[in-house]
Amino acid sequence: MKIRHRICTLTLGVMSLTAYAQNTQQINLSPYIDETSEIPASVEKVVYGKLGSIITSCGFGNVANQRFVLVPKASVVTEDVTETAPTMYAYTLNINLCIGDGVTGTLFSSKNVQVKGVGTSKSKAYMQAFNTLNGHDAELKAFVEKAKEKILQYYQLNGTSILQHAKTLAGKQEFDAAIDELSSIPSACEPLYTQANQLMLSFYNKMLAQEGDKMLAQATAIWNASQDADAAERAGELLSQINPQSPAYAKAKVLFASIKKRISALDAREWKYKLQEQRNEHALNQARIAAARAIGTAWAKSRPRIVYNVHNWW
Repeated sequence: MKIRHRICTLTLGVMSLTAYAQNTQQINLSPYIDETSEIPASVEKVVYGKLGSIITSCGFGNVANQRFVLVPKASVVTEDVTETAPTMYAYTLNINLCIGDGVTGTLFSSKNVQVKGVGTSKSKAYMQAFNTLNGHDAELKAFVEKAKEKILQYYQLNGTSILQHAKTLAGKQEFDAAIDELSSIPSACEPLYTQANQLMLSFYNKMLAQEGDKMLAQATAIWNASQDADAAERAGELLSQINPQSPAYAKAKVLFASIKKRISALDAREWKYKLQEQRNEHALNQARIAAARAIGTAWAKSRPRIVYNVHNWW
Protein backbone atom coordinates (compact mmCIF):
# COMPACT_ATOMS: atom_id res chain seq x y z
CA MET A 1 0.00 0.00 0.00
CA LYS A 2 1.35 3.45 -0.90
CA ILE A 3 2.41 5.57 2.06
CA ARG A 4 0.18 8.49 1.13
CA HIS A 5 -2.92 6.27 1.05
CA ARG A 6 -1.89 4.45 4.23
CA ILE A 7 -1.27 7.60 6.24
CA CYS A 8 -4.58 9.10 5.15
CA THR A 9 -6.24 5.98 6.52
CA LEU A 10 -4.26 6.14 9.75
CA THR A 11 -5.10 9.77 10.42
CA LEU A 12 -8.74 9.63 9.35
CA GLY A 13 -10.04 8.48 12.72
CA VAL A 14 -7.81 10.88 14.69
CA MET A 15 -9.10 13.82 12.69
CA SER A 16 -12.81 13.13 12.44
CA LEU A 17 -14.07 9.90 14.02
CA THR A 18 -13.92 10.57 17.76
CA ALA A 19 -17.69 10.52 18.08
CA TYR A 20 -17.85 7.17 16.31
CA ALA A 21 -15.44 5.66 18.79
CA GLN A 22 -17.67 6.70 21.66
CA ASN A 23 -20.68 4.87 20.23
CA THR A 24 -21.60 1.34 21.23
CA GLN A 25 -20.01 -1.12 18.85
CA GLN A 26 -22.80 -2.87 17.00
CA ILE A 27 -23.06 -6.34 15.56
CA ASN A 28 -22.24 -6.11 11.86
CA LEU A 29 -24.47 -7.63 9.20
CA SER A 30 -23.96 -7.66 5.44
CA PRO A 31 -26.89 -7.50 3.03
CA TYR A 32 -26.40 -10.15 0.38
CA ILE A 33 -28.38 -11.21 -2.69
CA ASP A 34 -27.66 -14.78 -3.76
CA GLU A 35 -27.86 -15.84 -7.42
CA THR A 36 -30.80 -18.12 -6.53
CA SER A 37 -32.79 -15.27 -4.98
CA GLU A 38 -35.08 -14.84 -8.03
CA ILE A 39 -34.67 -11.07 -7.67
CA PRO A 40 -34.19 -9.28 -11.04
CA ALA A 41 -30.75 -7.71 -11.46
CA SER A 42 -32.41 -4.41 -12.36
CA VAL A 43 -33.76 -4.01 -8.82
CA GLU A 44 -30.76 -5.28 -6.83
CA LYS A 45 -29.59 -1.76 -5.95
CA VAL A 46 -32.98 -0.93 -4.44
CA VAL A 47 -33.10 -4.25 -2.58
CA TYR A 48 -29.62 -3.73 -1.14
CA GLY A 49 -30.70 -0.30 0.05
CA LYS A 50 -33.81 -1.71 1.72
CA LEU A 51 -31.88 -4.54 3.38
CA GLY A 52 -29.37 -1.99 4.68
CA SER A 53 -32.22 0.09 6.07
CA ILE A 54 -33.65 -2.95 7.89
CA ILE A 55 -30.21 -3.76 9.33
CA THR A 56 -29.65 -0.27 10.73
CA SER A 57 -33.20 0.24 11.97
CA CYS A 58 -32.85 -2.98 13.98
CA GLY A 59 -29.69 -1.71 15.67
CA PHE A 60 -27.07 -3.55 13.62
CA GLY A 61 -24.13 -2.16 11.67
CA ASN A 62 -24.60 -2.30 7.91
CA VAL A 63 -21.09 -3.33 6.78
CA ALA A 64 -20.18 -5.06 3.53
CA ASN A 65 -18.32 -8.36 3.27
CA GLN A 66 -18.91 -9.57 6.83
CA ARG A 67 -19.38 -13.08 8.16
CA PHE A 68 -23.05 -12.70 9.10
CA VAL A 69 -25.54 -11.91 6.35
CA LEU A 70 -29.13 -10.87 5.76
CA VAL A 71 -30.32 -12.65 2.60
CA PRO A 72 -33.67 -12.36 0.77
CA LYS A 73 -35.34 -14.78 -1.62
CA ALA A 74 -38.39 -13.75 -3.59
CA SER A 75 -41.09 -15.94 -5.08
CA VAL A 76 -44.15 -14.82 -7.03
CA VAL A 77 -47.51 -15.52 -5.41
CA THR A 78 -49.67 -13.65 -7.95
CA GLU A 79 -48.87 -11.81 -11.17
CA ASP A 80 -51.30 -9.56 -13.04
CA VAL A 81 -50.64 -7.58 -16.22
CA THR A 82 -53.27 -5.10 -17.35
CA GLU A 83 -54.20 -4.32 -20.95
CA THR A 84 -54.41 -0.62 -20.18
CA ALA A 85 -52.17 2.08 -21.60
CA PRO A 86 -49.66 2.14 -20.12
CA THR A 87 -49.49 -1.53 -19.25
CA MET A 88 -49.38 -2.06 -15.47
CA TYR A 89 -47.73 -4.92 -13.64
CA ALA A 90 -48.99 -6.06 -10.24
CA TYR A 91 -47.15 -8.61 -8.13
CA THR A 92 -47.71 -10.28 -4.82
CA LEU A 93 -44.35 -11.53 -3.61
CA ASN A 94 -43.39 -13.88 -0.83
CA ILE A 95 -40.05 -12.71 0.52
CA ASN A 96 -38.13 -15.13 2.68
CA LEU A 97 -35.63 -13.20 4.80
CA CYS A 98 -32.78 -15.18 6.38
CA ILE A 99 -29.96 -14.25 8.75
CA GLY A 100 -27.07 -16.58 9.42
CA ASP A 101 -23.39 -17.36 9.28
CA GLY A 102 -22.62 -17.11 5.58
CA VAL A 103 -19.21 -18.74 6.01
CA THR A 104 -20.31 -21.98 7.68
CA GLY A 105 -23.77 -21.93 6.10
CA THR A 106 -25.54 -21.97 9.48
CA LEU A 107 -29.02 -20.44 9.44
CA PHE A 108 -29.92 -18.48 12.58
CA SER A 109 -33.35 -17.02 11.83
CA SER A 110 -35.85 -16.74 8.97
CA LYS A 111 -39.03 -14.83 8.30
CA ASN A 112 -41.57 -14.94 5.46
CA VAL A 113 -43.14 -11.62 4.50
CA GLN A 114 -45.79 -11.10 1.82
CA VAL A 115 -45.67 -7.77 -0.02
CA LYS A 116 -47.37 -6.21 -3.05
CA GLY A 117 -46.12 -3.86 -5.71
CA VAL A 118 -47.53 -2.18 -8.82
CA GLY A 119 -45.63 -0.44 -11.61
CA THR A 120 -45.29 0.18 -15.31
CA SER A 121 -42.71 -2.61 -15.52
CA LYS A 122 -41.82 -5.75 -13.63
CA SER A 123 -38.78 -4.00 -12.17
CA LYS A 124 -40.79 -1.05 -10.87
CA ALA A 125 -43.41 -3.35 -9.36
CA TYR A 126 -40.68 -5.33 -7.58
CA MET A 127 -39.11 -2.11 -6.33
CA GLN A 128 -42.39 -0.92 -4.86
CA ALA A 129 -42.97 -4.31 -3.25
CA PHE A 130 -39.56 -4.36 -1.56
CA ASN A 131 -39.93 -0.76 -0.46
CA THR A 132 -42.93 -1.76 1.65
CA LEU A 133 -40.64 -3.73 3.97
CA ASN A 134 -40.35 -1.87 7.25
CA GLY A 135 -37.45 -2.49 9.60
CA HIS A 136 -39.49 -1.04 12.47
CA ASP A 137 -42.14 -3.73 12.09
CA ALA A 138 -42.43 -5.70 15.35
CA GLU A 139 -42.31 -9.12 13.66
CA LEU A 140 -39.24 -8.19 11.63
CA LYS A 141 -37.53 -6.91 14.76
CA ALA A 142 -38.30 -10.19 16.54
CA PHE A 143 -36.81 -12.10 13.60
CA VAL A 144 -33.62 -10.01 13.85
CA GLU A 145 -33.43 -10.34 17.65
CA LYS A 146 -33.53 -14.11 17.36
CA ALA A 147 -30.53 -13.98 15.05
CA LYS A 148 -28.77 -11.54 17.38
CA GLU A 149 -28.84 -14.09 20.20
CA LYS A 150 -27.19 -16.69 17.96
CA ILE A 151 -24.51 -14.24 16.79
CA LEU A 152 -23.64 -13.31 20.37
CA GLN A 153 -23.36 -17.01 21.18
CA TYR A 154 -20.90 -17.35 18.31
CA TYR A 155 -18.62 -14.68 19.81
CA GLN A 156 -18.89 -16.15 23.29
CA LEU A 157 -17.87 -19.57 22.01
CA ASN A 158 -15.15 -18.36 19.62
CA GLY A 159 -13.84 -15.27 21.41
CA THR A 160 -10.51 -16.74 22.47
CA SER A 161 -9.75 -18.06 18.99
CA ILE A 162 -10.68 -14.71 17.41
CA LEU A 163 -8.19 -12.88 19.64
CA GLN A 164 -5.50 -15.46 18.96
CA HIS A 165 -6.05 -15.35 15.21
CA ALA A 166 -5.77 -11.54 15.28
CA LYS A 167 -2.46 -11.83 17.15
CA THR A 168 -1.20 -14.31 14.55
CA LEU A 169 -2.12 -11.95 11.71
CA ALA A 170 -0.43 -9.04 13.47
CA GLY A 171 2.66 -11.18 13.99
CA LYS A 172 2.85 -11.48 10.20
CA GLN A 173 2.49 -7.68 9.87
CA GLU A 174 -1.06 -8.08 8.54
CA PHE A 175 -2.39 -5.37 10.82
CA ASP A 176 -5.35 -4.40 8.62
CA ALA A 177 -6.69 -7.95 8.64
CA ALA A 178 -6.04 -8.31 12.37
CA ILE A 179 -7.93 -5.11 13.15
CA ASP A 180 -10.83 -6.17 10.93
CA GLU A 181 -11.01 -9.45 12.84
CA LEU A 182 -11.17 -7.60 16.17
CA SER A 183 -13.48 -4.80 15.08
CA SER A 184 -16.33 -7.25 14.39
CA ILE A 185 -16.66 -8.03 18.10
CA PRO A 186 -19.69 -6.17 19.54
CA SER A 187 -19.67 -4.29 22.84
CA ALA A 188 -22.26 -6.70 24.29
CA CYS A 189 -19.52 -9.35 24.49
CA GLU A 190 -17.54 -8.27 27.54
CA PRO A 191 -14.74 -8.80 28.49
CA LEU A 192 -13.94 -9.87 24.91
CA TYR A 193 -14.79 -6.41 23.56
CA THR A 194 -12.39 -4.64 25.95
CA GLN A 195 -9.60 -7.10 25.14
CA ALA A 196 -10.22 -6.56 21.42
CA ASN A 197 -10.01 -2.76 21.82
CA GLN A 198 -6.73 -3.06 23.71
CA LEU A 199 -5.27 -5.23 20.96
CA MET A 200 -6.52 -2.86 18.27
CA LEU A 201 -4.82 0.07 19.97
CA SER A 202 -1.61 -1.93 20.23
CA PHE A 203 -1.71 -2.86 16.53
CA TYR A 204 -2.67 0.69 15.53
CA ASN A 205 0.27 2.13 17.44
CA LYS A 206 2.61 -0.31 15.72
CA MET A 207 1.23 0.81 12.37
CA LEU A 208 1.81 4.45 13.31
CA ALA A 209 5.38 3.65 14.30
CA GLN A 210 6.10 1.77 11.06
CA GLU A 211 4.58 4.43 8.82
CA GLY A 212 6.30 7.22 10.75
CA ASP A 213 9.67 5.52 10.39
CA LYS A 214 9.13 4.99 6.65
CA MET A 215 8.17 8.60 5.99
CA LEU A 216 10.96 9.99 8.14
CA ALA A 217 13.52 7.82 6.33
CA GLN A 218 12.22 8.90 2.93
CA ALA A 219 12.09 12.57 3.90
CA THR A 220 15.64 12.40 5.30
CA ALA A 221 16.99 10.74 2.15
CA ILE A 222 15.28 13.30 -0.10
CA TRP A 223 16.60 16.25 1.90
CA ASN A 224 20.14 14.91 2.25
CA ALA A 225 20.34 14.30 -1.49
CA SER A 226 19.53 17.87 -2.48
CA GLN A 227 18.86 20.62 0.02
CA ASP A 228 16.96 22.87 -2.36
CA ALA A 229 13.37 24.09 -2.68
CA ASP A 230 12.20 21.00 -4.57
CA ALA A 231 13.64 18.65 -1.94
CA ALA A 232 12.05 20.76 0.81
CA GLU A 233 8.70 20.46 -0.96
CA ARG A 234 8.88 16.68 -1.22
CA ALA A 235 10.29 16.13 2.26
CA GLY A 236 7.86 18.57 3.82
CA GLU A 237 4.87 16.74 2.37
CA LEU A 238 6.04 13.52 4.01
CA LEU A 239 6.91 15.07 7.37
CA SER A 240 3.58 16.88 7.59
CA GLN A 241 1.80 13.49 7.52
CA ILE A 242 3.66 11.91 10.45
CA ASN A 243 1.28 11.37 13.32
CA PRO A 244 2.35 13.04 16.62
CA GLN A 245 1.87 9.70 18.39
CA SER A 246 4.51 8.05 16.23
CA PRO A 247 7.95 7.59 17.86
CA ALA A 248 9.36 9.17 14.69
CA TYR A 249 7.63 12.47 15.44
CA ALA A 250 10.44 13.84 17.67
CA LYS A 251 13.07 13.30 14.96
CA ALA A 252 10.64 14.65 12.37
CA LYS A 253 10.42 17.91 14.33
CA VAL A 254 14.21 18.27 14.28
CA LEU A 255 14.43 17.64 10.53
CA PHE A 256 11.45 19.89 9.89
CA ALA A 257 13.07 22.77 11.77
CA SER A 258 16.32 22.28 9.85
CA ILE A 259 14.54 22.33 6.49
CA LYS A 260 12.48 25.38 7.45
CA LYS A 261 15.60 27.28 8.48
CA ARG A 262 17.32 26.43 5.21
CA ILE A 263 14.31 27.42 3.11
CA SER A 264 13.99 30.72 4.99
CA ALA A 265 17.56 31.47 4.00
CA LEU A 266 16.85 30.62 0.35
CA ASP A 267 13.44 32.24 0.04
CA ALA A 268 11.78 34.80 2.26
CA ARG A 269 8.33 33.34 1.64
CA GLU A 270 6.61 31.37 4.39
CA TRP A 271 7.01 27.60 3.98
CA LYS A 272 3.54 26.14 3.55
CA TYR A 273 4.08 22.88 5.42
CA LYS A 274 3.29 22.37 9.09
CA LEU A 275 3.61 19.40 11.38
CA GLN A 276 0.54 17.85 12.92
CA GLU A 277 -0.21 19.05 16.42
CA GLN A 278 -0.40 17.03 19.63
CA ARG A 279 -3.93 16.53 20.92
CA ASN A 280 -5.69 15.95 24.20
CA GLU A 281 -4.74 12.45 25.41
CA HIS A 282 -8.30 11.36 26.30
CA ALA A 283 -9.68 12.50 22.96
CA LEU A 284 -6.76 10.80 21.22
CA ASN A 285 -7.45 7.49 22.94
CA GLN A 286 -11.04 7.57 21.73
CA ALA A 287 -10.01 8.63 18.24
CA ARG A 288 -7.34 5.93 18.00
CA ILE A 289 -10.02 3.28 18.48
CA ALA A 290 -12.12 4.94 15.78
CA ALA A 291 -9.13 5.14 13.45
CA ALA A 292 -8.31 1.48 14.03
CA ARG A 293 -11.90 0.45 13.30
CA ALA A 294 -11.86 2.58 10.14
CA ILE A 295 -8.75 0.70 9.00
CA GLY A 296 -10.47 -2.65 9.58
CA THR A 297 -13.59 -1.51 7.71
CA ALA A 298 -11.55 -0.23 4.77
CA TRP A 299 -9.64 -3.50 4.60
CA ALA A 300 -12.84 -5.55 4.67
CA LYS A 301 -14.23 -3.56 1.73
CA SER A 302 -11.07 -3.98 -0.34
CA ARG A 303 -10.43 -7.68 0.26
CA PRO A 304 -11.83 -10.35 -2.08
CA ARG A 305 -15.52 -10.84 -1.52
CA ILE A 306 -16.51 -13.68 0.78
CA VAL A 307 -18.03 -16.64 -1.00
CA TYR A 308 -21.17 -17.22 1.03
CA ASN A 309 -22.74 -20.59 1.63
CA VAL A 310 -26.49 -19.90 1.87
CA HIS A 311 -27.98 -22.28 -0.70
CA ASN A 312 -29.47 -24.61 1.92
CA TRP A 313 -31.42 -21.81 3.64
CA TRP A 314 -34.48 -22.06 1.40
